[in-house]
Amino acid sequence: PVHRHSMVGLAQSAQYLTPVLAMPHLRTLEISIDVVFQVDDAFLLTLARSLPHLESFCLVPPFKFDFTFDWTNPAKAPNARDGSAVAELAAPFPTLDGLLPLLEYCPNLTSLKTAVEGTFSASSCRTTSVSPRLRTLELWATALDTDVSDDAFADFFAETVPSIHEFRVVLPSKPSRHEPEREPSAHPPQARNRWQSVLDGVSAKLSMPESISCTMELIAFPVVVR
Repeated sequence: PVHRHSMVGLAQSAQYLTPVLAMPHLRTLEISIDVVFQVDDAFLLTLARSLPHLESFCLVPPFKFDFTFDWTNPAKAPNARDGSAVAELAAPFPTLDGLLPLLEYCPNLTSLKTAVEGTFSASSCRTTSVSPRLRTLELWATALDTDVSDDAFADFFAETVPSIHEFRVVLPSKPSRHEPEREPSAHPPQARNRWQSVLDGVSAKLSMPESISCTMELIAFPVVVR
């Protein structure tokens, strides 16, 4: 059966999470609603420093339905009644290396589920923080940056989360109309193929004992033709 339900991303959603920064002993932060919360690198850095005891962090829905990201910044959108005005592009996602503060400042973190942009920050030297305790990583992701090789992405994950037991990537059926195009026809099948290559690369690079089961899973929604 084809699911008609579709979820949306909520850009600039850090404002709704700010109150939790005053709870330094918080161990679980999980938002279980049909919205993909979109924060940025700066907020994740602040959150990681504020919640050092965090063990489980989830800003994505518990159920897997098709979804779209919000690439616009509503606060800067022109006021046009006819709806023709296009809002200015925001930076509504953490980059992959933007996740590193969570691994560095939250040493007890075992589960991380969030939306990300498939790239590295422009200012990053990609210094890798290693998390020996992270077991579950679920990324609701954009297409990967074409300026970075699949093998470089695989190296990043293999070095960062060497003890991962469950790595899942969730992709929307098609890019938002505001999403920057990194590849010709920007999403399926190119995005699926590249992310699958990265997952395969991570699996190959991690020398897991045979007694340990490691799940690498890609969930990519098909385009629904009406």
